[in-house]
Formats: sequence, C-alpha cells, structure tokens
Amino acid sequence: MQGKTPAQLIGMTFGIVYLLVGAVGFAVTGVSNFASDTNTQLIIFDLNPLHNIVHLAIGAALLGASASSKIAGPVNGVVGATYIAVALIGLTGILTFISVNSGPVPDFFLHLASGLVLIAFIKGASNVGGSANQQDSSMSLYEQNRRAAQGG
Repeated sequence: MQGKTPAQLIGMTFGIVYLLVGAVGFAVTGVSNFASDTNTQLIIFDLNPLHNIVHLAIGAALLGASASSKIAGPVNGVVGATYIAVALIGLTGILTFISVNSGPVPDFFLHLASGLVLIAFIKGASNVGGSANQQDSSMSLYEQNRRAAQGG
C-alpha cells in the first residue's frame, strides 16, 4: 500500500468489507421481500435485499474513490455523514423498509461507528509509507500549492 493516504486505505478497507457484506447478505436473504422488514439476520444485523444493494453501492463507491487521494476523503465524508444520519434517523423506526429497526439495536451502533470512523478519515494528506519528499501534512493545502508553484 505504498503511497496511499489514510483516507484511501480506510475507504478501500470499508469498501471491500461492504461489498462482501452485500454479497453475503444476498446468500442470507435471497431476493424476495425486497423492501420489507424480514427479521433476517447476518450475525446480529438485520438485512433485506434492498439493504444488501445499499451495501454493494456504498462498498463500490468507497472502493472506487479509494483509487484517488483527492476523491477518497470527500467520499469518506459523504458516506460517513450518511451513516451517522441513518443511525440517528433509524432510531425513529422510519427506515424499516431497509431493515434498519428502531431503538439502540446493533445496526444503530454499526452505522454510527462506521460513520464516525469514515468522518475521521476525511483528510488524508500524508502518504502511508510515502517518500521522504512528501508534503508536510500539517501544511495547509493553500501553502502546499503556493510552495509547489514557487518550485520548492
């Protein structure tokens, strides 16, 4: 993973995990009862086919965005904020059509934790295992661009 930013690494990791969960989810739920609360579970998490499609889409977005250091952070932020919103809105019980049940259920904690981790990795200016001449991550983007324009 030479030269990948932390944002890219987290996006790639979460992307792979969500793609796998989406695929395995279909093995558990099948394709019937597409958008209903089925009480079907993968380990301790409720699923339905629509929920599986959401996992596949989010996994693909995170994995695709992880290819670019400029895109990974913003996509992590959007997906993270969405997961936090889903966790909070899920408490009301209005998301049962995607098998997000009300109350402090395991889905709530998973969505909240996923969102917080992704939000924590919006910024990924420094490379993991990068070269000695990499940009100083404490420098503002403006300052990095100004120095690059001046040749130093």
